[in-house]
Amino acid sequence: MSPAPKKGQVAAGEKAGGPRVVEWRGTEFTVPAVLPADLAWAMADIESGDGSSVTPILSLLRSIIGTEQEQQLRDKLAADGVSFTDLPDALSELLSALFDAYGMAEGDSPASAPS
Repeated sequence: MSPAPKKGQVAAGEKAGGPRVVEWRGTEFTVPAVLPADLAWAMADIESGDGSSVTPILSLLRSIIGTEQEQQLRDKLAADGVSFTDLPDALSELLSALFDAYGMAEGDSPASAPS
């Protein structure tokens, strides 16, 4: 059994083209080996918005972690006592860990992400 990856670190499967495992706040999320194409639309919604809505951020997260892991995320946020006011910061922290796993800094274009 291999040790759990550090924050933003990916598991060995990523090197073989398999899914990546991203650890955030002690919870692991399995994400695709490459970023999905629909991520571009989710990012465009964030860039065109005024920043007052979490809907585009949730859409972006769904594009990466998938709807099947959304309840896991919700459970973790509840367990950590994240308030609605703190939600954007917590989700931004998760997005940073996810983008790190793909070798991207938050705000980088997914078109330039290594696969």
